[in-house]
Amino acid sequence: MNAVIFNFHDIGLLLRAFECAMFGILLVTLHETKRNSNLLLAGFLLANACVAMQTLVLWGDAVKYQVFSINPNIVFLLGFTPFLPGPLLLLYTQSLVYSDFKFRPLYMLHIIPSVLAGFGLYFLYFSKTVADKKLIALDFKNYGNYEWHFNWLVHSEKYLLVAYGCSCIYTLLRYRTALKSSYSDLENIDFSWLLLLVGGFLVVWCCFLVSHLAGNMSYITLGRDIAIAGNYLMLTLITALVFYSLAFSDRFDGIASPTKNEPHASYSPQYVRAFVAQFEASKPYLNQRLTLEGLAADLGMHKRDVSGIINQHLDQNFHMFVNRYRIQAAKALLDNPEHRDTLISEISGLSGFNSKAAFNRFFKKFTGKTPTAYRVDH
Repeated sequence: MNAVIFNFHDIGLLLRAFECAMFGILLVTLHETKRNSNLLLAGFLLANACVAMQTLVLWGDAVKYQVFSINPNIVFLLGFTPFLPGPLLLLYTQSLVYSDFKFRPLYMLHIIPSVLAGFGLYFLYFSKTVADKKLIALDFKNYGNYEWHFNWLVHSEKYLLVAYGCSCIYTLLRYRTALKSSYSDLENIDFSWLLLLVGGFLVVWCCFLVSHLAGNMSYITLGRDIAIAGNYLMLTLITALVFYSLAFSDRFDGIASPTKNEPHASYSPQYVRAFVAQFEASKPYLNQRLTLEGLAADLGMHKRDVSGIINQHLDQNFHMFVNRYRIQAAKALLDNPEHRDTLISEISGLSGFNSKAAFNRFFKKFTGKTPTAYRVDH
C-alpha cells in the first residue's frame, strides 16, 4: 500500500499528458477562424499526450511493472504514436502560412510511418510470448545489439522527428521570403514566435535522438539525463505553443501555396511600360497596407501578371519594388520647401511607410543617407 508508483519525473510526464489532452480537447470544440489550424494543433497535442503516456509506461521505474502485471500488451499499446507529432506540426505550420490550405488525400502519406510502426510492433512485441515480452519491456534486451531490427524501429522514430522539425523550419523560412513577393509592409507580420517554438521542438527532438544514441553506446546515465531535460523542455514548449497559438495565430497573413512547375508568362515591353506608367500615375504605393492582391485589384489585373512583371521584367520582388517608389516620394517631400518643417515621422507616413524603422532602413539602402542627412544636404 505504501509503494511509490510515481517519482518526480513521472509526475512531469503526467502533467504534460494532462495538459496536452485538455488543450487538445478544447481546441477541437472551438468554432473560430483557422478551423483547420485548430484541428491540427489539437491533433499535435493529443499525439504528444499519447507519447507522454507511452514514455511513462515504458520508462517509469514502478509504473511499467504495474502495467505489465495487468496486461503486457499495454506497455507498447501507444508505441506507434511517436511517429505522429512531426507530421502534425508540419501540417499545422503549413495551415498557418498558406491561406489556401485545406486537407488533401495526399497528406495521408504522413501516417505511413506510424502504420508501419504498428505492424512492426506486432511482429516485434505483440506476437511474442510473455517471457519474451518481459525481456523487451522490462529488461530492455532488444534495445541493445541483440535485436537490431527493434532498435532500428526506435532509430527511425527519432530521425523522422528531426527531419520533420527541419521541414517546419524550412517552411517558415520559405514563407518569410515569399512574403516579400506579396506584401509591401512586413513590420506588423510577426511569426517569430512560431519560428522560435518550432525551433525549440527541433532542439528537443534532437535531444531525444542524442539520448537514444547515447544509450545505445552504453552512456546510459548521460542518455537518461538528456531525455529527462528534453521532457521538461517539451512541457514548457507545449505550454508556450498553446498560449501563442490562441493569442496570435489569427494575426498570420497567409500566402498562397507555392505552385510547382507553373510556366512563366512573357510580357511585351509595351505592356510592361503601360503597367509602370499606370502604377506611377495612380500612386498605390502611398497606401501603407498595400498588398500584391490589392494592387492587382486596383489596376484591374490578375495577381499573377502583376507578380510576373515585377519579378521577371523589373527584376525585383514586390516588397522592394513598392518601397523603392515610396523612397522616391519621400525624397520629393524632403526636397519640397513646403515640407521643410514637416517631421521625418510624418514624411514617412505620407510616403506610404507604416513604420519609421522601415522607412529609415529603406531610405539608407536606396540613397546611402539617413532622411535627416538627406534633408540637410538638400
